Amino acid sequence: MHEDPARKSIPVAVLTSSAKAQDMVDSYTLGANCYLQKPVELEAYFTLIQTLVNFWTQHVTLLPR
Repeated sequence: MHEDPARKSIPVAVLTSSAKAQDMVDSYTLGANCYLQKPVELEAYFTLIQTLVNFWTQHVTLLPR
């Protein structure tokens, strides 16, 4: 995705059930901006998603497209 100039500024979040270190390394190597392991509990999952949305929409300044 980051190889396409039109999409280069779009942040990539990996949301996964994997706790494998190699999966994290691979994700960052391929250009992910964050790697998040999904919680098992539904309420914790919703909290994580809301935190992620708040972070990227309220606290981060992205490059213009």
